[in-house]
Amino acid sequence: MSTTAKFYEDRLASAIGQGHACHAFFLSSQDDALTYAMARRAAALACMGGEDGDALDSCPDYFELIGKNTDVDGIRSIIGELTHRPTGLYGRAIIIRSAHMLSEQIENILLKTIEEPPERTVFILTGNVDGVLPTIASRCCVLRMGQTGTEGVTNSLVAEGATQAEASLYAAISGGSLERAEKLFRDEGARELRRASLEAFIRLLSGGLPVNEAKTLAKDGGEALTYMLSFASDMLRLLCGGGVSENIDMRAEAARSVQNFTIGKLTCIIDMLASCNAGIVRGNKGWYYAVPAMNRLFLDISEVVDK
Repeated sequence: MSTTAKFYEDRLASAIGQGHACHAFFLSSQDDALTYAMARRAAALACMGGEDGDALDSCPDYFELIGKNTDVDGIRSIIGELTHRPTGLYGRAIIIRSAHMLSEQIENILLKTIEEPPERTVFILTGNVDGVLPTIASRCCVLRMGQTGTEGVTNSLVAEGATQAEASLYAAISGGSLERAEKLFRDEGARELRRASLEAFIRLLSGGLPVNEAKTLAKDGGEALTYMLSFASDMLRLLCGGGVSENIDMRAEAARSVQNFTIGKLTCIIDMLASCNAGIVRGNKGWYYAVPAMNRLFLDISEVVDK
């Protein structure tokens, strides 16, 4: 865990432990594993007075939802439970993981409860705060955090059975995200997505137009664009006299790709990638939104490349 993340965790635990917490927190970060672990410890403190997140699984005052899996009946069922008093000596906690993936209908149902929260109840939302309704974000204490950090990710992966070389590689290419690094270490599908994303992007930078790949990549468009952004950022570092810091297994490809670019042209492409990525997250419409968005992105980038 990075120093910044530890600071926020201590701040959150202190507020809840001393009874000075607001009724809703939003832990905003791209690193889901980091925020989820932090949310569990905070929830345990709110429900049981201790920070043992594992004990939550048997606690009747603890509720958990995952954004993309939450339906109207699920959110209404939990809200109904909140009309009863907590069963324990402490309070209740509700974690909503990946809250930016909630539908707008469910967000509006949730908003009414957050506006008038039940007694001794703490809501802890995680995900991208920019992807939820502004009215929900405004009613939460928002903690914006970064990633776990490459050193912390490396140590965690070694503890999970990775070799030092594997851990160092996945920590670097994940950008310091423990969740992404664990996927790359354990899941061949995650490694294939990265490979396909970077191959399509390199072909785009060399004058190709990989529109046929958009359908496949759009199934996990946010991750695909994140890998492209990391490669473009490494190219920009090279142009500015630095070195490759994330895609350490593709130094040669980055060096070749950067030869025909200026800082201005590459910065323009990075802005396009970031804007499309944000649109996919905020649009929250899944594959049907991501496919045309990525096709449009590839066309726009090809125009910049051809200039």
